Amino acid sequence: DGFTGNGVDCEDIIDCNHSPNSYPCHRISLCSDTIGSYICWCPAGYNGDGYNNCSDTDECLLGTHNCASVASCQNIRGSYICQCPNGYFGDGTQCV
Repeated sequence: DGFTGNGVDCEDIIDCNHSPNSYPCHRISLCSDTIGSYICWCPAGYNGDGYNNCSDTDECLLGTHNCASVASCQNIRGSYICQCPNGYFGDGTQCV
């Protein structure tokens, strides 16, 4: 597995071919070819093994966001949004 050839002359197979029927990883994961194999991993904002699953990480629920203490945190796919409350100004990571 991972190689093609006649047993004497062998070539590494490019496993991370992104055609829909041959991509070896989960549909949203990233893939890196290695010699004779490949490695899959989930992108930032997701967790899982990268091979069979990648699910959204809820940074708001886990408290791993960087929103200001007065800001609200809204989980979105692969990330989150911080929003200052009415009467405050800022980008959500800082509210004044």
